Amino acid sequence: MGVEALALHGLSIRLGGAQILHDVTLNVPAGSFTCLLGPSGCGKTTLLRSIAGFAPPASGDIRLGARSIADLPPEKRGTAMVFQSYALWPHMTVAGNLTYPLKLRGIVRAERDARAEALLDILGLSGFGARKVGSLSGGQRQRVALGRALIIDPPILLLDEPLSNLDAAIRRNLRGELRRLQQRLGITTIMVTHDQEEALAMADTIVLMRAGRVVQVAAPQDLYARPADLDAGRFLGVDNMLAGRPDDPVAAATLGFRSMDARIHATAPQDALVRHGTVLDCAYTGGGYHLQLQSGAEVISAVSGVPVTPGSQVCVAVPTASLMAFGADQMLLPNGSPPIAETVQ
Repeated sequence: MGVEALALHGLSIRLGGAQILHDVTLNVPAGSFTCLLGPSGCGKTTLLRSIAGFAPPASGDIRLGARSIADLPPEKRGTAMVFQSYALWPHMTVAGNLTYPLKLRGIVRAERDARAEALLDILGLSGFGARKVGSLSGGQRQRVALGRALIIDPPILLLDEPLSNLDAAIRRNLRGELRRLQQRLGITTIMVTHDQEEALAMADTIVLMRAGRVVQVAAPQDLYARPADLDAGRFLGVDNMLAGRPDDPVAAATLGFRSMDARIHATAPQDALVRHGTVLDCAYTGGGYHLQLQSGAEVISAVSGVPVTPGSQVCVAVPTASLMAFGADQMLLPNGSPPIAETVQ
């Protein structure tokens, strides 16, 4: 497989008179797996389509390796894209779908068939070449769509939410398969997803987007532990945002933490954020209980290993190491946690 780095420089996109992407600059190392993550409408799919050549830039540049591809049509860029719908031809066999891009390129049949057979083996679909795609499961069709993209030996693979049409259990299995295949082939890959768990499990680097801009570029562990601002934290599952107090262990305008890190204690522990409150609700979630507490004007989500009766007065504590400190400008503050990853504003 070809392997090339991708670089975006000041990329802006306008569609129908609206500004969709704003001055996006990004470097994607050769051979890496990068996820574009963000809520619906943030511009991640438009960015992927722009790389593929389906959304021309209003300004900026797209470079694949040493060459600019910003002004090239899709078929001249050398990129390969797997769409959310797979876009397979139901009247063709599996082998016919795989080899069609090679047929368009004038590759002789013997070579087409040989490439398809080798790729089917890599995809775990040996012996499936003569089958019609309509007879395949969702996971198998996803593999065929991926194979059709890979068979042209592209320097970069673009994936537009390729697992979103699959059941949850199949998605979890295919995440690992897709990641292992990418690592085996060493192909530069960019995937769009709105599923943070999917991005955290698969990516070398996550590009968090909001309103057409890149908010943060980080390794999965850094992004999860050190979101750039309050909105990024909320998107990444920081479900508690409390106003800071003078006696808190970390000085901040707002302290964020996830409910899994907030536990009920009989007495207030040391080196922790402590709040007292009244239990509003207690729900069993499998393996434990999720609580909601009223603490002054704030509602806190926490967990407990045992049920707690609503109306009970309790002490909830969060270890200092689990706290995220945000300033008055809503940006993350350095507070002794691991260094914040690169942030693009």
